[in-house]
This record gives sequence, structure tokens and C-alpha cells, in this order.
Amino acid sequence: MARLNTEHAMVGIALTGFGMEEDVRRSREAGFREHLVKPVDLNKLDAVIQDVALSR
Repeated sequence: MARLNTEHAMVGIALTGFGMEEDVRRSREAGFREHLVKPVDLNKLDAVIQDVALSR
């Protein structure tokens, strides 16, 4: 994800079943802007997508 972000200005949202602090830290280190844990709240997903879209 970090390489994609650097080379193509892409923003990543991690959607995973893992939600411990270590998991969130690792996804951030990998270049994801957000980390959502399944089952994802659709309102939260929508808010994150809107936030990412507006920050570009």
C-alpha cells in the first residue's frame, strides 16, 4: 500500500477481522490511511470514504 500511495497517490482503507492495537499499527506502517474491523459499520465505512475523498 505504501508503494501504491507513493507511485500513484492512492489511499488505502484496511478492512480486516483483526483489530488489536498491533494490527492497527501494522496497517498504518504498511501505508493504509484507515483501519476498519469487520463486521464493519456501514455508516463508519461511508464516513471514512467521504473523509478520504475530501482529503485528496
